[in-house]
Amino acid sequence: MMGKRWIALISGIAILVIASIVLCAVPMIEVTYYESEPYTTTETYYESEPYTTTETYYESEPYTVTEIYYEKEPYTASVPVDYQVTGVWIYNWFWTIGSDCWVTIKNTDIKSGYFYVTFYLTTEGGATTTKHASEYIAIGEEKDVLVKHPGDYVETFTYSITPPEKEVTKYEDVEKRREVTKYRDVEKTREVTKYKDVKKTREVIEYKDVEKTKRVTALEYLMDYW
Repeated sequence: MMGKRWIALISGIAILVIASIVLCAVPMIEVTYYESEPYTTTETYYESEPYTTTETYYESEPYTVTEIYYEKEPYTASVPVDYQVTGVWIYNWFWTIGSDCWVTIKNTDIKSGYFYVTFYLTTEGGATTTKHASEYIAIGEEKDVLVKHPGDYVETFTYSITPPEKEVTKYEDVEKRREVTKYRDVEKTREVTKYKDVKKTREVIEYKDVEKTKRVTALEYLMDYW
């Protein structure tokens, strides 16, 4: 029993050796394979490069101008005092031919003085004449300023009054000039540096698979390519 086992083992080994010899003795087989190989190509890329350009900008600058303005200034003026005419009258004489004419004036101001009245008379006969009269009228006082016209009756009359004057302070706008500083935007230019992307090319190494062939033994073929 033991002898049969040894015979079988020896036989198996012999078969393997013979098979190896046969495989190694078979002619070479041509096989195809791929191998990565480097190659040079041109690549496009962009690089930021500086360049100089002229830029327009505005700068606020002062300038001087003459400005006209108005300022209220006081001055002294003479103005008539305030008054009221409270009555206008004609009285014809009964004892003889003639008339009294008068104007009643009230001083409503804060200053006393003489009030001058000019009378423009028209008589019943159609004649005209002018007469003058005056009265000193105190503050708040009321008086008659009267004229007499003998020889004819007065039918109607008109009058004009010249009152006393007082000094008052008034204000007026006086034109003046002054130098003022204003500002305006002035256009200017300056050189500035900017950047732009510039297209460039360069040589780079890349890799590609190249098809190749070689001859191998049958055993190598079975082990590596089968």
